[in-house]
Amino acid sequence: MATQEAIKPHLADGETINSARASGTDAIVVTDRRILDIKQHNANSGREHQFVNSTLFTGDNVAGVRITEIGKEPVDIERILLAVFVGIGGVIAGFLANEIIPDIGNLLAVFIGLTGLAIAVAMTYEAFQTEDGHIKISLLSLNGDTFEALTLAEDEADVAASISEAVGNAHPA
Repeated sequence: MATQEAIKPHLADGETINSARASGTDAIVVTDRRILDIKQHNANSGREHQFVNSTLFTGDNVAGVRITEIGKEPVDIERILLAVFVGIGGVIAGFLANEIIPDIGNLLAVFIGLTGLAIAVAMTYEAFQTEDGHIKISLLSLNGDTFEALTLAEDEADVAASISEAVGNAHPA
């Protein structure tokens, strides 16, 4: 998305951009008066759609901002260790099944061992599937309720700070 092209029609005369971030098909722009959340996508018909959510914070509707930074979820080490034990256990069970019950056949013993390894691989894969960190921004009303919420990527703390600063500047003491 060309950020300037997407933003320009939505800015009022004299409105200044404090910060902006764009990624792929969406953008968040913080001005001295409001937050613009712009999303673009192509519909099934091939037509391009653009959705713009504008939140004004210069009036009495915004009393504050709550910013929550949530770090990246760590890799599940316990699940990895369990996967190692399951994998080793599966291989050992396959060998023992062949030794204890010779009539079981080599093919079934190999199947038992490979099943244990497959479960271990699946558990290891799942242990590495972690959520990225993010920043949640809530605009608060006079009674403390959230009336608008945005989510930013973890590395966009500057945009979150800009929102906080702009809301503070819009309500001087």
